[in-house]
This record gives sequence, C-alpha cells and structure tokens, in this order.
Amino acid sequence: MLQISYYTGCRKCLKTEGIRSFYMVDGASLSDYKKQAEYQVMRQIENWRKEDGHLCPLCGSPNVELTDIQVDNYPLYNYENLVARNRITNEEMFMLNIDKREYGLDVNDGGKNYPDMDFINDCFLKLVETVSQISNDKFVPHKRGSFFICFTGNYNLETGKFNVTIERFRFHGVTKTDIANGVNKMLLRYGISDFSMIIESETSSETNLELDFIWKSSDHLRFENGKHVSGPHGGARRAVRVEPNSGGQGVIVTLYNLDGNHPVWQNNIQMAPKQMDVIQQTNNKIVLRGYGHDDMGGSFADYGLTIFHNDGNIEKCVLHMHDRGVDIEYLC
Repeated sequence: MLQISYYTGCRKCLKTEGIRSFYMVDGASLSDYKKQAEYQVMRQIENWRKEDGHLCPLCGSPNVELTDIQVDNYPLYNYENLVARNRITNEEMFMLNIDKREYGLDVNDGGKNYPDMDFINDCFLKLVETVSQISNDKFVPHKRGSFFICFTGNYNLETGKFNVTIERFRFHGVTKTDIANGVNKMLLRYGISDFSMIIESETSSETNLELDFIWKSSDHLRFENGKHVSGPHGGARRAVRVEPNSGGQGVIVTLYNLDGNHPVWQNNIQMAPKQMDVIQQTNNKIVLRGYGHDDMGGSFADYGLTIFHNDGNIEKCVLHMHDRGVDIEYLC
C-alpha cells in the first residue's frame, strides 16, 4: 500500500494548514507512480477530493490548490531530477512563471538552453488548451498571485510533432486575463508574432461591440513608455477603421487623417492596414494584437489596438506601437 501525500492551499482565502494530507492507495507500485508527472497525479487527487467532498478547513471553499505531491516520500516533481533526465534523453524542457504583484506582472521563463521553437510553440498551445478548460470560478483574483507551468517533450518522428507533457501546474490569485497578458509578454520575447494567444476569460463572452466599424476621433494624446509627452492638440481629427479580415483570421485595422492628405504619398492613410486578432475581451474593452508580417517583412505584432466602449458605444481607442513603447490615445 502506497501513501500519496500533499500540501493544500486555498485559492479563495489564500491560507494553508501547513500540514500534509494523504491518501492510502492499494494495488499500486511506486515504480509506476515514478513514471507519472506530478500534474497527472494532481488531477487524480483532485477527483478523489471532489468525490469525498473535501473543502478548505479554514473557509469551506472547495477551490484548493495541491502542492508538493509525494508518493512514499518520493517527490513527483524535482527540478534537478528533470534536468538530469533531460541531459540523458536530450528531451526539451520549458517553464513559465508569472508573478502577480500590485504594480503588475513579472514574467520569467526557464528550462533548456536554446530550445526548439516548434516545441515552445506547442507548449503555448498546450497551455491555452489547459487553462481554457478550467472553470472560471477556479480563478479567484487577489492583489498578489502566481502561475507556474513546466513542460517536457520529445519529438515524435511518426507524427512530426512533439509529445508535450505537463510536469507541474499551479496557480492562485490570478485570472485568465492575467495569464493571457503574461503569456503575451513571453511571446514577444521569443519573437512569436503569428501566435494568437486567446484564453477565454471570465468576461470574454459578454460584449455588444461588433468589430466592423469606422470611429472618428477629435484629438489624441501621445504617451512614450507610459509618460504623457504631447496632446491634446486643439483638434487633430483621425478615423479608426476596424473590419473583418477577408484573407485570414481576426480583423484589419487602418487609421486615417481627416485633416488632409499626407504630403508624400498623397492620401489620408495615417497607418497602413494591419491584421490583428483579439487577445483579450471584457464587457467594456477589447484588446487587439497584430500577427504575421507585411510584404516587406515588417511585423504586425509591433502594433496593437485597445478599444474602450460602453455597451457598444466607443469611448476611446488606444493605438499601441509595442516596439517603440508608444501609445496614442484617440479621444472621442
């Protein structure tokens, strides 16, 4: 008979008893459990606890995080053991850690040096799939929180893809939107511009704004690295056009100057069309991010647009030039 032990921490009250809980399992071998990832066993324990009606003893919530799972004192997740195993098998390894602080998100990665980018891309796809399948009520927001996931994987010659395994998965104090924002920061670091990071957030299904419009702005403000540097200008009319992308996913975003044509290219296009897709959506805000490249190789991922609206009525739009740290806030 094996003892499977673990610590618990409540995602609602953020408290823990500080003592190990355990299950006794008959008819199983330690060698079989050593072959399993901690994440796989964690899911099994979560099902056991749900069937047994276990709750947080401090606040009565069923929303409990499981950590440091051991089978007969053998830890199922051990970073040093994973690194040693990866050196022998030459498998890939990738970790993503998002720390939520009062001032924002700290996003860090780890794992194998010089990872295969196809593996990294498959990890992000696996992350989106995994997070999206979790019920929204599991993500209880707090001022501070954490998200951690660790992947390993080997390339499968038969399928031409990586077999991606989740070794460890933990979160508390964060929302799906926090995770999506953190992942998008990491995507930028890896230069993945054609990846559409869409995690269905807790409010993503509620919006009355259709992404097919022309909205006119009377003036604008300019921010550089978060600092206001110019505007309003006493009148600088612009138009933001968002329309379905007939040649691909998402939308096309174009900006026009309503005060006259450009002196060089003799038209009133302020920003050439950029293809974008939704990366975040709530009941009063839609965030778009560029993906892919133009004919000259310029990355659309350098651009983004945030649309603020009230019950479908646009209040302002903010153009983001991520590579330059510039935000242009177009006013109603």
